[in-house]
Amino acid sequence: MALDIVYKDVPQAIKRGDDIALVFDGIVDSTGSDVNLSTGYTAKLQVRNDPDDTSAIISLTESAGLTLEKGKVTATITSTASAAYTFDSAHYELEVTSNPGGEVKTIRGGAIKLVKDYCR
Repeated sequence: MALDIVYKDVPQAIKRGDDIALVFDGIVDSTGSDVNLSTGYTAKLQVRNDPDDTSAIISLTESAGLTLEKGKVTATITSTASAAYTFDSAHYELEVTSNPGGEVKTIRGGAIKLVKDYCR
């Protein structure tokens, strides 16, 4: 049975050199109820220039940078990490996997723009 979580395309912009918290809220099922991701799920968020790129520009998991909650996932990136980013724009996807079961569902995705910093 497929995971009942609604996909949304949500463009993002992040500021190079900042501590970043991207909040993906409103994670609901087809009835509009919040999905409790805090138990029974793993997740990953990856940013790539091209879907066929072999390495990700950014790669986060629930054990490194992602916090899973009821109806929400927060992606945390340190200022040290974001200071090293050089891309202009790319594409991201956030997917969850049910445990047990191993069903994978992409729940958020879209363009991501890097806003360059002037303070150093």
